[in-house]
Amino acid sequence: MMKHLKEFRLEDDSNLEVGDVIKADFFTEGEKVDVTGTSKGKGYAGVVKRFGQGRTPTSHGGGPVHRHAGSMGSSTDPSRIFPGKKQAGHMGVEQVTVQNLDIVKVDAELNLIAIRGAVPGPKGSIVYLKNTVKTQPVKKGEGAGISVNPQKASARVNPQKASARTK
Repeated sequence: MMKHLKEFRLEDDSNLEVGDVIKADFFTEGEKVDVTGTSKGKGYAGVVKRFGQGRTPTSHGGGPVHRHAGSMGSSTDPSRIFPGKKQAGHMGVEQVTVQNLDIVKVDAELNLIAIRGAVPGPKGSIVYLKNTVKTQPVKKGEGAGISVNPQKASARVNPQKASARTK
């Protein structure tokens, strides 16, 4: 089994000692977590794959440049390309955080956590879990089951609308 050492900031560290091991039972089922990992490497990619830019027309003498970047920018002034220009280059192998994923199951014996959602990185890579920074508001009271879709709400507000009279 591969061991990995990582430092975490905790709000209350009074019950932990130096060198303690944090296992899977630290989390519970149904909890929301943020998962941070390194995305899969895609190698050198052109602008069509890397940024989703469009292609040039494929007929009428377009030449063999259908997936190329096209024009880069100005000519004499400023005589350069500004930093951050979307160009071909290395794609992937970046730190990615996916927020609000569900913990489906926690197995304390095998020290495993099952997560539902898009966990970043290839199989077998190291990921970091932390409690989610986003919280989903829980609606209580009268407006809990009512849709916020304005097209549906108009029938409740306007009793003269035909769809409201049929109820």
